[in-house]
Amino acid sequence: MIIGFGKGGKTLAAELAKRNEKVAVIERSDEMYGGTCINIGCIPTKTLVHQAKLVPVKASWEEKKAYYAQAIAEKEEVTSFLRQKNYYNLADNPHTLSRIGLSEEEAVRKGLNIKVNKLPVAAIPRARTLGNTVGLFKVVVDVDTDQIVGCTLFGPESGEVINSVAMAMKTDQPYTFLRDFVFTHPSMSEALNDLMNF
Repeated sequence: MIIGFGKGGKTLAAELAKRNEKVAVIERSDEMYGGTCINIGCIPTKTLVHQAKLVPVKASWEEKKAYYAQAIAEKEEVTSFLRQKNYYNLADNPHTLSRIGLSEEEAVRKGLNIKVNKLPVAAIPRARTLGNTVGLFKVVVDVDTDQIVGCTLFGPESGEVINSVAMAMKTDQPYTFLRDFVFTHPSMSEALNDLMNF
């Protein structure tokens, strides 16, 4: 298991994979695939420096403002492209681990009265259409309040699905809100209907 998806982490992961080792790379932010250099260091800095050199010395403040906006857009385009390239080059079928709130163990330690449900990704129709059925979705609910206190999703598109869970949690919706919600079909999000069905 490698913590951090930077230059060292991705290089080590690729080398270990070539040796037929099982490797997991954990990066807490989907804005940091590729590490510091690609996202907030060398690449964006050099892109901005290059764009700054294009500004005419006698440009007006309004022109400089336009050049600045263009420079930021160029920087975002470059870093976004490289971030995606790093993500998809790491594995043929990358899996995303997404988590919000408490784990089951943390909820127990806090003394919460909880119930837990798990859903294998293989049971999700959209995962089958994607040909990517490895993984597990898990939710932790407070029995006394019906509030979701934690959710861990490991599987395709989980980085998108977790947003629905986060929204429900942050707006104090009971778990039944997601259980009964009508999601697009087929989608990974509709798995929340089954995950929340205790």
